[in-house]
Amino acid sequence: MSDLNKNTIFGYTLLIISIVLIFVLPYFISQISNHDYYGLKVDKPAPKFDLSNTQGNTYSTDDLSGSYSYLMFGFTHCQTVCPLQVSNFLAIKDRVNDKPVRFVFITLDPKRDTLATLKQYFEKNGDNFIALRTKSFQESQELARKYHEYAYVNEKGKINYQINHNGYIFLINPDGILELIYTSIQLNHDEMINDLTKLMSIS
Repeated sequence: MSDLNKNTIFGYTLLIISIVLIFVLPYFISQISNHDYYGLKVDKPAPKFDLSNTQGNTYSTDDLSGSYSYLMFGFTHCQTVCPLQVSNFLAIKDRVNDKPVRFVFITLDPKRDTLATLKQYFEKNGDNFIALRTKSFQESQELARKYHEYAYVNEKGKINYQINHNGYIFLINPDGILELIYTSIQLNHDEMINDLTKLMSIS
């Protein structure tokens, strides 16, 4: 077998292992974490970022301090998981408008999701709904990976390409700690509110 073929096989093997780890890691976290919560208990520092908001200003993890924040990765051309998770965002948002809670959407598709596009999609949802943009897909992909969210382009090169990704929702506390991960798109909003109320009562 040539060195080229060996390197190709090795590369594909590493890719498969990486994707499998991203999928199964939240499961293993759930097995060793506190089962008193509907979401997967993580309790680790949230990966940091410095991105652009729809006003063109820098927005970082430091700006999330002082409130609980639900965070997700997605893109406006998404035809599957994103509309469902944004719907979950809005359902929770309607029930916690009296609480210091933010909702953060980070695009995986900065090529098509310009700041103007993100503003058009999300500005109507209020000041506590924040849409953020990276400079490139690679930057989005790397940040998502740090949150254990995989992302890769499907049908690369086509105009109407899709980006495959998990569609997890992450809950970060006011001190910048990633508390919970919600891995399903069929979410029980009452249970999510119970999680939030429980965390707020002990913070």
